[in-house]
Amino acid sequence: MSKRLLIGLGAVLIVGLGLSMLRPPTWQVTLLRFRKNEEEVARARIEAVRVLGRTGSAAVPALCEILKDPDARIRRETVRALSDLGEEDRAAIPALCAALKDEDVEVRLWSAFALGRAGPVAKEAVPALSEALADKHLDVRRHAADALFELGPQAKAALPALMDALEDEDLEVRQSIVELLRQFDGFGAAALGKALNDEDVNIRITAVEALAKMGAAAKGAVPALMEALSDENAYVRERAAQALKRVNFSAEERGGKQR
Repeated sequence: MSKRLLIGLGAVLIVGLGLSMLRPPTWQVTLLRFRKNEEEVARARIEAVRVLGRTGSAAVPALCEILKDPDARIRRETVRALSDLGEEDRAAIPALCAALKDEDVEVRLWSAFALGRAGPVAKEAVPALSEALADKHLDVRRHAADALFELGPQAKAALPALMDALEDEDLEVRQSIVELLRQFDGFGAAALGKALNDEDVNIRITAVEALAKMGAAAKGAVPALMEALSDENAYVRERAAQALKRVNFSAEERGGKQR
């Protein structure tokens, strides 16, 4: 074989090697096509969930089943669809409660939001929402607090969790909790007493005003009311004094009537 032929073959080999490096191998092309198809399928499924959600309460059983999908994007869109149904999604409450423990934060917060929109019919969600008050993500805690507020007095079983949530670092969460406790009457007196120690003056005012309206039912908050007489805010001190007077007066009045 001549020297010229050897040089020619070497050049062909080098050029061929360079082209192989420029062109992606077949497996890479196949993978890229697969990913593209996968995205297209996901988009189509998301749109299908949206269409299904627009059919109303009749779609709830199917949406609850889809809520178990392994793709978080599908679960997010499903729980959004359920939230749009409001009180119509009553049959979805068990599935929404389970979704409050989803690994995806958006699924959890939309589940809490959906339960809040369901209103009083979501009474069975109180235990799950109580646990959600301790979620590590702020928006989940906010939506859980709002959902419990919508339940009003039906959320009394959440009292231990509400007491803990009064120590939440977020002001909005604490405000929602205090507003809810106002609806509990005397049942929430001790918790409102705890709120009198809040660093935010508006929360202390809300708590002391609620206690002042309770009369004898505020007895469980008397120690906290006594401390509130030294509050830095004059209005809080004034209302705390009024609350203490009403507690004593109402108790004496009730005792007199029993005689």
